[in-house]
Amino acid sequence: MKVTAYSSPGSPAKPNEDYFLVDPTTAIVLDGATARTDTGCIHGADWFATNLGNALKPHVSEEGNLRRALELAIEEVAERHRGTCDLTHPGTPSAAVAIISVAPEETRWLLLGDATILFETSEGRFVKSDQRGRLPIPPEQQEADKYLIGDPRKDVALQAMKRAELATRNTPDGFWVAAADSSIAYQALIGGLPTAEIEALVIMSDGAARAVDLFHLVSWEEFGKVAFGDGPQAIIDAVREVEKADPVGERWPRNKPSDDATIIACKLGHERRSAGI
Repeated sequence: MKVTAYSSPGSPAKPNEDYFLVDPTTAIVLDGATARTDTGCIHGADWFATNLGNALKPHVSEEGNLRRALELAIEEVAERHRGTCDLTHPGTPSAAVAIISVAPEETRWLLLGDATILFETSEGRFVKSDQRGRLPIPPEQQEADKYLIGDPRKDVALQAMKRAELATRNTPDGFWVAAADSSIAYQALIGGLPTAEIEALVIMSDGAARAVDLFHLVSWEEFGKVAFGDGPQAIIDAVREVEKADPVGERWPRNKPSDDATIIACKLGHERRSAGI
């Protein structure tokens, strides 16, 4: 069994809003959503992601149902700041969620928001990502992509984009993320694979998935090879080099120069497949 993980903030001037946790039976990656409007909350996305991740672990271990575990964790975090913050505010802090839970017979997964899980199995390669409400690219994002990073018109367009996102967030017309309403946990995508068939898996935030779906530095097959060869940091370092080479988004239009990026890579040994990650 080999587990390697790496997380890098998009900017040294701002806290990393990604969170990760890994142990012999559980792997979790959370990606706190960037706030571009008021949130009604005195806490930031990094606080929310960290508190939700820490709350998730015991519930994942205790609950057989990953949606139920997420529901309990969201409610627990909501109670921590219900008295100081307006949790009904449309911009209340939120996060994408990816969970892996390994049991002797079955490995279960959950996705809510735009995190990604890559499975390498005896039956082939499977990539799971929750892109509901993000594809095709919404018109507000298309408008923002017309302008270079730093252009005041882009800032205005990003504000409009965020308002449009918040108007439909956690509705069938938008995308789903963990926020203050614990019932949203039941909108999460879930699935399972026989543990004996899994050779390796990788969990990542969208800042790391840029290596494939934005910058096209590697294919998913190559992503796995690098993650288990040179390691997760090599992938994220390569992403950072591309971001530095295109700081204003001229070649690769995007919302910000760099994004927080996190990868957990777990390689399962044949003799350990029944014991956990």
